[in-house]
Order: sequence, then C-alpha cells, then structure tokens
Amino acid sequence: MDSPHSATEVWGEIPTVNKKKRRLQKKAPGAPKRGKSPYILFSMDKREEIKATMPPNSKVTDVMRAIAEAWSKMSEDEKAPWKLSAESDKQRYEEEMATYDGPLRVPNKRAKKHPNAPKRASSAFLFYSQVMRPRIKAEHPDMKNTEISKQLGEAWAKATKAQKAPFVEKEKEDRARYKREMEEWNSNKSEREFQEAQAAQQYNPSQYGFDHLGHFNQEEYHATDFVEAIMDALVGQVHLPADIQSMSERDFLAKTNVELAFGLTRDEAIARRLLHGVNRVTPPVNCPSWVCCLLPCILRTETMRMYTNNCPKEVTVVRSGKKLCMDAASLVFGDVVVFKAGDIIAADCRLLECSEDFEVDMTNLANERTPRKGTIECTDKEQGLLSRNMVFMSTTITKGDAVGVVVATGDNSIWGQLISNHKWPADASQPSESERFIANKV
Repeated sequence: MDSPHSATEVWGEIPTVNKKKRRLQKKAPGAPKRGKSPYILFSMDKREEIKATMPPNSKVTDVMRAIAEAWSKMSEDEKAPWKLSAESDKQRYEEEMATYDGPLRVPNKRAKKHPNAPKRASSAFLFYSQVMRPRIKAEHPDMKNTEISKQLGEAWAKATKAQKAPFVEKEKEDRARYKREMEEWNSNKSEREFQEAQAAQQYNPSQYGFDHLGHFNQEEYHATDFVEAIMDALVGQVHLPADIQSMSERDFLAKTNVELAFGLTRDEAIARRLLHGVNRVTPPVNCPSWVCCLLPCILRTETMRMYTNNCPKEVTVVRSGKKLCMDAASLVFGDVVVFKAGDIIAADCRLLECSEDFEVDMTNLANERTPRKGTIECTDKEQGLLSRNMVFMSTTITKGDAVGVVVATGDNSIWGQLISNHKWPADASQPSESERFIANKV
C-alpha cells in the first residue's frame, strides 16, 4: 500500500504552515512518530555526559550550546554512527507511514474553563485601562475601541514607574487573591467531580434499566384531599421535627446544623449525601423489563411530560461562604439555597430571607390557581406544609427572591412522596388545596 504522505514531505522540506492554524491543531495521537535527525540522536546520547562537565548551575541554553559546539567539531566519520541510526529511524517512519491512513494533525481543542473557577488575576495595564478607558471615551465619544486601545498602550509605555505604581500594586493584590482562591478551588476538586458526575446522571430511563424503575401502573390518577395527601407524604421523613415551620430561626439552624451565611462545607455535603441519598425523585411511571417495547409510548404520556418539565436542573447554593451554581441532584439536607424569579424549587425548604413580592406557583404540586405569597413568618402552626414560610420541590418562583434551607430532598420531598403514593398529578377539575382546606376549617 502506498503511503498517503510522501517521505519528502515529512523528512525533507517541511511545508510552511500558518502559525495561527498550527496553534489550532496538534499532532494526531495515533500518527507515526517522525524520524529523528543525527544531531537529535547525538544530543540524546551525549546530553548527560556533556552536562556533567559543566558547572552545576548551568542553564539549559548553555548545555544546548555546548552540545551544538561538540557536534560541530566532530568529523564526518565521528558522526557516522548517529547518521546510520537516523537512516534506520527514517526507514522505520516511512514503513509506518506506508500503512497509516489517518490524519497527521487534529484540532487542538482547549479545555473549557469551569464556570465557577476563580477569575484569573488582571494585569497592571488592565487595571490602568479600566480607569482610563471611560475618560477617553467621554472626551472622544466617536473614537473606535481599537483606537482607544492603541492610545492606552502608547500612554502606558510612556508612563513612569511612579505613575504605574498604583496599578502594579493592584496587580500584586489580585495575583495573591487568585492564588488563594485557586488553592481552595483545587482542595475542593473531589467535591466538584462528584457534582459533575451527578450532573451527568440526569433522568434517563435507559440509564437506570427497566428493573430499577420498578412496577408499571397505568391506572388513572385522581386527586384526593390535599391535606390528607400532604400528611401521608410525611411518611419516611423521620429526620424532620413536626414543628419545622414554627421553630425560631436560631433553633431551626441548630437543628439543621448550618450557618446561613456560610452554608455547608464540602465534607459535610458529602456526608449528608451518603446519608440521605441523591436529590432525585423516582419517576411516576414505572415499568419492568418485559414492557421495554412500550417505553417510547410511556415516556410520551402527559404524566411523564409533566414530571420531566418540573424536574429542577440547576440551583444556586452557598457552600463554604461562596455562591455556587450546581446540579440540583447535588442538594442535601441543610443546604442554603438562593432563589430568584423563574427558578424551579429543587427541594423542600424553609424560607429564612424573603423579598416582599416573593410568590410561588403551586399549580404543579397542589393545583392552586393563584401564586402563593412567601414570607419568613410561620402562618400555620398546625399544618406546617401549608405555612407560607415553606416552599416545595417542583414548584416555580414567579416573583421576587429569597434564601432558604433544605429540609427534604428526592423521594423524601412532598413531591416525591405524592408520586410514590400515586397522588400526583392533581386533578385540575378538583378544588385547589387552599379552597379545600378553608372548607374543612369551616
């Protein structure tokens, strides 16, 4: 088989490659390794020997220069052994290339920066530009950004040490900040890897396997009295006190063992996840392996569509004093969660901070027709799950922002228990939870 790449191309004259294009490409991992020249082979053989004759602190450039001088002083006969080895290596390369039909180079894809990674330190010039650019723009509103950048570069080059000093000091401070944050970032690597592994395990029936999905039930879902359903949903939540909504903030934080401003640490979060499990609700439609042919139809049912649409994806959490955006499946009991309008609530939580306009759409969970206003005050000491200082997994924030602490996750959440008890979704023709509750009170 003829080689798709000529030996002359790879051994003799090397074609000129655009520098930018070369930066975007790298040698293909499976491509044959190029043959070494006689000088390179000599350098590999004699490097340590020549280095030993030089002062201990010699630079790499000095060693390379000494090797080059030694090679240049050798006669052709003295160079012969390495020339022979080079010819042999060249032959090896040509033989491998004759049977290789893959690419020589492949795209050099840089790893994407993690969205929560510490921001790199800024240079003194960048700090200078941040101060001076708005001034130039104000004086010359029609000047293009490229021209402004050019003027900034020229001005910086002409600036004295004294003029640069404040910005150089800022650069030092920012470098220290970056180093400190990177040390902490690297120390939390195992937690991030765990979170990213969980993020890769979003619900997918083929991922779990049919046996794991349990039994298949096609009966109609009819809503029962919501208060009764809510009380049934408490089964299994033995780690929660009955008066979770009416405790003082101090007692509540002591019970959940978390500081509101600091949140949980990496080790605490891992320990709680091992204890309570991953924050994922078992799907409402379960099927054994013998109904695998029906799976596409099952996944297209209205119930499964509702389940998928209301599964939370991401959440903002306070961990070790920092706000992090992470996969909702990583939430654990006691996590401090930051809410904003548009968020799907990722776990049952008690609100500890709340804007006046905070509202939650309860339609998915309780068939409640109007958004429920949130507050940090307990509004129902008897029925904690009806108190407006509690918010529940799968409901949606329509207005405002808040901070809450997780009290139940996954199948232990109200949504999870309603699904497992076949009491979700609620029948839209039935009265809302509030209407039923008021009627029962009257």
